[in-house]
Amino acid sequence: MIKQPPFSFYILVGLFAFTLLTSANALQAQKSENTFTDTLDNKFDFSEFLLSQTGFLPVVGILTEPALGFGVGGGGMFFNPFSKKRKQELRHTLGTGNPPDMAIAFGFGTANGTWGTGLVYKGFWLNDRLRYTGVVTWVSVNLDYFGNETIQLPNPITFNYRGLPFVQGLDVRFYDRFFIGAQYVYFASKISIKEGVLPPQITDKELNSINSVITPTLYYDNRDNLMTPKKGMYIKVKDMINREAWGATFNYDNYHAFGIGFIPTSPNFIIGIRADYRSVTDNAPYYAQPFIDLRGIP
Repeated sequence: MIKQPPFSFYILVGLFAFTLLTSANALQAQKSENTFTDTLDNKFDFSEFLLSQTGFLPVVGILTEPALGFGVGGGGMFFNPFSKKRKQELRHTLGTGNPPDMAIAFGFGTANGTWGTGLVYKGFWLNDRLRYTGVVTWVSVNLDYFGNETIQLPNPITFNYRGLPFVQGLDVRFYDRFFIGAQYVYFASKISIKEGVLPPQITDKELNSINSVITPTLYYDNRDNLMTPKKGMYIKVKDMINREAWGATFNYDNYHAFGIGFIPTSPNFIIGIRADYRSVTDNAPYYAQPFIDLRGIP
């Protein structure tokens, strides 16, 4: 009997076809003019393509997260998507260092059956004095849970974590490179166990829960750009507050502080440094416990 491919297979096929079509259309429009060559040093440069092609960039990438298995993700990025004078505005923002608004449609799939799709909008308003983030996604993630210091497991539990996260956030520049803001996340999740037996410490309440999170944030950002920074720092502290008062299943706080620094040591070499701290209060569900977020560790 032929086994039907997982849904992630169709995600990958659709992404591949989408990228081929968008790339072919873009290249067809460039027959009379080479927009991939910088006019100053004659090296490969995507800037003029983004300006002349109404700010659209197809993106495909390989996923190598060991917790999910190898996969592929991709979609399209639209710069200043709601502007009729997009080309002029892009030239202005690129010239002053202000980031352009970005709308992103994406999808991904991995070898262990994990998949997801979604829409993201990043707005940089009033000359980057306000930063808006809006996200809606659908995800179905397969993971292994290894326990912690209080939950000892002889073998990991394999579970599926799926739902529809919805995010709204707004940050305000209050002094130079300092921002203060808040974010709201609503995520009704459903967890199903695929392999293993739940320990008694994990309750049925944790398998079907609602995360309703208000997150005040404070951060400092002096990176030279948001896409491919070569110098600067990004330091952020936030408190993710889940409360039954605004619809959550559990009452707990999730504290997160992190910093990323980029130090150029030569024209072709940059050192990146990252520090990360996470902590939760009591009553947090098992999937909200802090975990090691480091490349190569599943």
